[in-house]
Formats: sequence, structure tokens, C-alpha cells
Amino acid sequence: MSAGYFLWDAAVCLYHIRSTGIGFALHGVACTIAYAWSQRPFVHYWAVLFLLYELSTPFLNTVWFMDKMGYTGSKRQLVAGIGLLITFFVIRLCCGFYWTLSWWTEIYQLLVQNAADYRVPYSQIFVIVAANAALNALNLVWFYKMVDSVRKRFLSADKRSL
Repeated sequence: MSAGYFLWDAAVCLYHIRSTGIGFALHGVACTIAYAWSQRPFVHYWAVLFLLYELSTPFLNTVWFMDKMGYTGSKRQLVAGIGLLITFFVIRLCCGFYWTLSWWTEIYQLLVQNAADYRVPYSQIFVIVAANAALNALNLVWFYKMVDSVRKRFLSADKRSL
């Protein structure tokens, strides 16, 4: 189900790349690859944890819709923006980097053990790990952009009201 959602997301973002940007297209493609290839025993547990990254999406959509409805800079948008920043930081950055390091450690141990039950092509491991690394880097870029956006929107509004 997740692979199907990310396939749809990738297709839409690639089709509308001029408005969505390369970051969203990369996110969709990387997630599609990772979830389509995650049908191996060494990935199932981690794939569910990585889906928790999407807990920030309702806040992101709320902020976006408020922009489109003319509520840019409102207190409601500020609350949604703070929810987005907190959720994004805690889940995608704090928990996400911890989960990534734990998962990479498990992959390394499987490669060292070379257990017959968990034989996975090295190319598949490389692609999934590379997709995960790209998504983590993208999360850092997006978090910086979100903080900068909130700072510009709300700090400049505070200066105007003084």
C-alpha cells in the first residue's frame, strides 16, 4: 500500500515538477524505490518506523492550505507551523537519524554474518540505503527551509505591528 502511494506521489511530483520542485520529486522517487524493494525480512520493521515520518504531512498541508485561503501569517497558521516544526524535528530528525543508524547497523551485521536466510543482492541494499541517505539529507534541507519560512513570515509580521 505504501509503495503504491509513493508511486502515485512520485508520478504527480514528476509531472508537476515545475511547481512542486526537485525535492518533492526526489522524495517520491526515493520512497517508491525504498518501499517497492522493502519486501525482504531485514526491512519490514524499519519500513513501518520510517512511515512515521509522514506524521508531519497533515501540518504541512494545513500550512499550505492556509496560504492558499489567505490566512498567511495568521495565528492559526502559526500554530500549524509550530506543529509542523515540532513534529518534523522530533520524528524526521531526532527519531529518524536514530532509526537510520540502528537500521544501518543491522544491515552491516547482516552483511558481516552473510546469513543464508537473509541473502539480499548487494545492489538492492545499496539502492535502499542510498535512498534512505538522500531522504535524510532532504529532511535537513527542508527543516532549514521551514525554520527560515516561519522566521520570515512571523518575525517580519511582528516588526510591522511594532
